[in-house]
Amino acid sequence: MEEVVILDVGHGNCGFVIEPKSFTIIDAPPGDTHIEELRKRDVRRVDAVLLSHADADHCGGLATLLLSLDIVVRRVLLNADAAKRTGVWDEVMIALRDAERRNGTRLEVGLTTTTKDVGKEHKKFTLEVLAPHPTLAAKGPGSTHKGKAVSSNTASVVVRVKHRGRPIVLFAGDIDQTGLDDLIAGRTDMRARILVFPHHGGSPGHGNAKSFAATLCQAVRPETVLFSIGRNRPGTPREDVVAGVRAALGGVRIACTQLATQCAASVPTAQPARLAKAYARGTKDRSCCAGSIVITLGGGKMEVARKPKAHQASISAYAPTALCRR
Repeated sequence: MEEVVILDVGHGNCGFVIEPKSFTIIDAPPGDTHIEELRKRDVRRVDAVLLSHADADHCGGLATLLLSLDIVVRRVLLNADAAKRTGVWDEVMIALRDAERRNGTRLEVGLTTTTKDVGKEHKKFTLEVLAPHPTLAAKGPGSTHKGKAVSSNTASVVVRVKHRGRPIVLFAGDIDQTGLDDLIAGRTDMRARILVFPHHGGSPGHGNAKSFAATLCQAVRPETVLFSIGRNRPGTPREDVVAGVRAALGGVRIACTQLATQCAASVPTAQPARLAKAYARGTKDRSCCAGSIVITLGGGKMEVARKPKAHQASISAYAPTALCRR
């Protein structure tokens, strides 16, 4: 079976790309959701972990994964970030040294548009790095690009997953306006059926949030825009971001992994029905909305669970002020 899984990890990002004999993870957030799902699937070997950037909500769970005694990670691909002077980033580096010694884990520094063999373990999936361009990555956070400051978000890795040549999911990392401008200037094909929106639908850092959302969505043209959010972090997705998505795409399906506080003042008394089978952090306190998304591919078809009809029914029942319906 071939699948792409976008996990409900709360405030963070994590995706799985799965074939019977190959397994890739895109971002490893804090907490144990990704590890719970790996153990549930009896995965003992992860071929590659791709990190979009060094922010904790994208890399904070990598050290725990690398130090696991029952799961071996073969490769970790990331970009250097001298500006990220955090304990989390230091823990990741220490864990990588330990994993290299114990399991032969290879650290590959330099994840750009020219990086070869990013998804070499896969037969039916292709993993394309659409950003950053090597010249932007080489400058790195703390520098400037065309007169604008470069942050970890500017140089965030953007990955598009294709299945048998068809673009399925765009993992946008936390790309900001400067990074997006650079990506669009390169006339890169960004189209995908599902967009995992950057910043969890929060502020893109600078510039107009509505305009940023509209520009990104116009470039990707997705059928579904997914916000990976945590209910414990109010304010995401922003109303102006959702308005930008609507302005660009009209009736596009909008989904949040968890139930945003601005959509419902309280959580349901029972779990929403027909959630995907993948582990979801929101099940612990009934805060799931779309929950984890499982995209099953094969036979020329793509099926997405949780399906829109069930999702819309739970929104009607539990989200009286849902942003996606305003």
